Amino acid sequence: MVIKALTLCAALLAPRSTGEDPHGRALHLKLYDSFDSSYEACVHTVKLARSTKVDPFMTTAFVYETSGFGGKKIKNKRFFKKLAKIYGCERLEETPRTSCSATTLAFFHLTDLLRKTDDYYEAICGAFEANSVCYRENEKRTTKTLNLARRFVYVYNRRFKRTVLNWAFEGTESRREHSSRPRSPPSPLSHLQPSENEDIVFFEMGDERKQLKFMSLVLGPGFQVNFEENIQQNNPRMANFYVNADPYQLRNRLINVANHTNERYFRKYQAHKLVFINETDFRLLFRSRSRNFSLKFVKSSNLYQIHVE
Repeated sequence: MVIKALTLCAALLAPRSTGEDPHGRALHLKLYDSFDSSYEACVHTVKLARSTKVDPFMTTAFVYETSGFGGKKIKNKRFFKKLAKIYGCERLEETPRTSCSATTLAFFHLTDLLRKTDDYYEAICGAFEANSVCYRENEKRTTKTLNLARRFVYVYNRRFKRTVLNWAFEGTESRREHSSRPRSPPSPLSHLQPSENEDIVFFEMGDERKQLKFMSLVLGPGFQVNFEENIQQNNPRMANFYVNADPYQLRNRLINVANHTNERYFRKYQAHKLVFINETDFRLLFRSRSRNFSLKFVKSSNLYQIHVE
C-alpha cells in the first residue's frame, strides 16, 4: 500500500491554531522547529521509507522521537553530532532533505540496524545509541516509540481505513526484557576506574597520577582537570592540579557530589560535605576507613587550582 506522505504529515503536525479538530483527525504533535521545516522533515522521512520499503509509521515515529523533525532546532543534538561523525559528515546540516541532516541520519541509522536484525523492536532500541547497542534502559523508550507509531496509523486511518502496521513483534510482549542485555551504556569515564586488583590507596602514597584520575572522575566529563609536575617546589601557594571552570558550574557540580554521600569513588572514598570558603572558593571533604582528606578549589585568574589537603 502506498502511504500518502503529505496527508500523513498534515495529520501529524497540523497546528492547533487552525482550530480544534472535533473528529480527532490531527495529533497536533509538538514542534521543535518551525512548521515548514518540521513538515518538510516528516515528508522526507515518509518518502525515504517508501523508497526503501520499510514501515513508514515506525520510521516516522523513530525520527520524531529522536530529532523532533527539527532542522535548526533538534531534539537531541548531541546524539546526531555523533551520528554525523559515524556517517562521514563534516557537520550537521539544517535542511532536512540533505544527506547529513538529522532526519536523514536517523533514517540511515535505523535502516542499517533493520538490515542486521530484521526486527523493528531490536532495531529501534539499538538505534537510540550511536554504538547501535540495545540497552535495557532504552526498552521503555522503544515501547513508547512503537506506541507512537500505532497512534500514527490510527490518525491516518481516519481518512484511509485499510492501512495496517507491519508489527514485526506481533504476539510478543510490548516490552522485551532480556537479562543478558546490557543495562546501560558505559560511563565515558569508566576507563578511570581502577581494576579489582589495583592498589587504590593513592592519597596516602601521594600518587599524583592516580589523584588526577580521581579528580577527573569526581568532576565528570564536563570539567578537564590538568596536571603540572613539580609546580609546588617553585611556589608553595600553587597547586599541581588545576581546572578551567565557571564558578557557578563548578559550585553546582560540587554540591551534587556532596549530596550523594553514598557513592564510592574508586570503591573506597566517599564525599562527606562541601565547605564554602568564600563566594568563589570551596573545599570538598572526603573520607575513607584509612584516611580523610579534602580537595580545596581556589580561584586564580581564569583557572581553579585544586589542592589536596
